[in-house]
Amino acid sequence: TVSHVEVSPDFHHARVYISRMGNAEEQENALAGFQRAAGFIRGRLGKRLKLRYVPKLEFVIDTGIAYGVRISSILNELVPQKQDDDPET
Repeated sequence: TVSHVEVSPDFHHARVYISRMGNAEEQENALAGFQRAAGFIRGRLGKRLKLRYVPKLEFVIDTGIAYGVRISSILNELVPQKQDDDPET
């Protein structure tokens, strides 16, 4: 998943953040795939965008989603879950 993109003010560079659930090896494989396809993706963008210059693409693994999932699981461990049959809930 492409989570977000940061484009330089002069549109010469774009940092594309990708997110993939899985272990570190799977994430690195996904990143390598995007890096191999960068020229193709840039060519397709050039055909669709009305820009004088198509940015050079740099792909980066976005750890924000995984970090959020980790924080959520920690919070779930700390806060006791409500029981359906508990009259106080």
